Amino acid sequence: MIDYLRWSQLTPMITLWAFGVLMLVAMFVVNNQEATFDMMEAVTVWIAGLPFIGESFVRWGESMAGEDGVIHLGGNDLKDAVLRLWGGLSLAFLLMSLLIDWIFGPFKPWTLKQKLAVVALGSIVLVAGFILVYLLDSSMFNGGTGQWLLMFCGMGLLAFIVSAWCLSIAHALGKLRQLIQESELGETKANSGVNSGVGPP
Repeated sequence: MIDYLRWSQLTPMITLWAFGVLMLVAMFVVNNQEATFDMMEAVTVWIAGLPFIGESFVRWGESMAGEDGVIHLGGNDLKDAVLRLWGGLSLAFLLMSLLIDWIFGPFKPWTLKQKLAVVALGSIVLVAGFILVYLLDSSMFNGGTGQWLLMFCGMGLLAFIVSAWCLSIAHALGKLRQLIQESELGETKANSGVNSGVGPP
């Protein structure tokens, strides 16, 4: 139950970061449509040239293309594409984690200070991304520069505050879980010693 509470405390943080990243991507796509299309074309060509999955990707694209040669995704087709992408990324991350464990040894849990440092760095990168997209073509934004910069900094600050709160609560619950486990382990050892006749004279 404590583990469930720990993960539930991270939900606001994950939701806010997902919103921030999607907002950044949407701003880039809207303000740089030509560059986005060129990037998507380059990624598509790169995937098609990969061994093993390249041919399957090309066949899938040809089967999804309409008479005009454009891929139309919707309903079950979009769901199938997302599930395939999710499965591929999950496998890639699994293999990457196994490789990292093999090279550097088992993963050691991060301290709260390390987590907060990563969140702070991520907030700075998020704000820098917003500002970079704004500077690429500020004419696409209505309103003054100061207003947009204030909103960008506010978004990064809000992401850090919410993340720090969620991580702190999850860290405290983790400490509570560890204390409960140590207490139960101590009681089990004590009961074992009494049942076996081992104890202080």
